[in-house]
Amino acid sequence: MMDVEYLMLGHVVKDVADHGYRFGGTVSFAGVTALRLGAKLGVVTAVSAEDRPSVQAIFPGALMHWVESPVTTVYENIYQSEGRTQYCRALGTSITVDKIPSEWLKSPIVHLGPLTGEVPAEMTQAVDPGSLIGVTPQGWLRERGENGLISQRKWEQCEDVLDRADVLVFSEHDPVSPEEMDKYVRNARLSVVTRAELGADIYEGTRQYHVPAYRTVETDQTGAGDGFAAAFLLEYRRTGSPVEACRFASASASLLIEGVGLEGIGDEESVRLRMRGRTI
Repeated sequence: MMDVEYLMLGHVVKDVADHGYRFGGTVSFAGVTALRLGAKLGVVTAVSAEDRPSVQAIFPGALMHWVESPVTTVYENIYQSEGRTQYCRALGTSITVDKIPSEWLKSPIVHLGPLTGEVPAEMTQAVDPGSLIGVTPQGWLRERGENGLISQRKWEQCEDVLDRADVLVFSEHDPVSPEEMDKYVRNARLSVVTRAELGADIYEGTRQYHVPAYRTVETDQTGAGDGFAAAFLLEYRRTGSPVEACRFASASASLLIEGVGLEGIGDEESVRLRMRGRTI
């Protein structure tokens, strides 16, 4: 069996589109980014049996471990003049520690990418001490109402996760308030707050750095933060430099948003080329 270098945990989701569904979510965007950057990818996700062949096709060459689930998680985004309303129309089975191959929990990089709280906070305690744990906490920063309506909430278990996690990556729009954002940053060893075209801010102890975004032609912002996180974790593992990792991740994200969905995700050569270009 192929060794797993980058382990991705969370739900692949089906997003309601004009003519059916489009696969997405953190697992899809971060996982495909890791693959295209040359990582040996392992994915633990929960989708229906009928969706497995289509999901496998998203990750050519990756190892997949399927958690039994009667349904695949389904999201619907409704855009109106006042903003976006989001619904989770179906929710797959949770991904608990006992459902993950034990050897995979020793992977060099373990990325926790919950979208609807499907990864428990105690997952960090099961990961090998030598692994780099990256967290994109979107799924812990929101809750699903009885009718599927998604709303923001405070991340009550942030200390439990961040006590062991190595890198926290989130958007400035994810926390419910600036006070909550400050709390997450204070509790993290290393955190990166993404700000779209305004770049990203790195917080490491008492040190703070700003990395500008690269010039790009935006087509679709979907998944940019997830792709950013995967690129950051890979480059940070290689170099140990959060600034260089952030520059690499920003270049990767700038390529991703030039395409629709997963189409824009670039390989390492294209990311390195973009890094020679101008920033905003």
